[in-house]
Amino acid sequence: MNQKALLSATTFLVVTLSPTALMAQNVSPEMAKLIDARDDQRCQKLGALPNTEAYITCRLKLQEMAQANWAAQSMQLQQQRQNEQMVPPPIFFPTFKPYVLPPPPRMQMPKSTNCTSQIIGNQLQTNCSEQ
Repeated sequence: MNQKALLSATTFLVVTLSPTALMAQNVSPEMAKLIDARDDQRCQKLGALPNTEAYITCRLKLQEMAQANWAAQSMQLQQQRQNEQMVPPPIFFPTFKPYVLPPPPRMQMPKSTNCTSQIIGNQLQTNCSEQ
């Protein structure tokens, strides 16, 4: 197979398989066409002309990068889902009414006692009164 035929076959594969590979990654056909056009524009802005080896290499490299990016995002999403499954559900307790201590009993101040003592003869006489 000569080089021109090889380039044509490779171009066919890049242009045909890029949208197919994108659709396998759950990309709509419309989005796949937009991505294909964007990649075509990127490679041409870099100076790669269609049907050249540089263009095909550029398109393959962009496709590889997109697949690696998709795989990394897919892996990250899968890890996130596994982490969410590992988190235990919150524990719910029935609502308890807080127990409020009753106020302490009201203490009455003791009444003051006033006592007076007197000695009468050989006896001590004490009189006390509460006030």
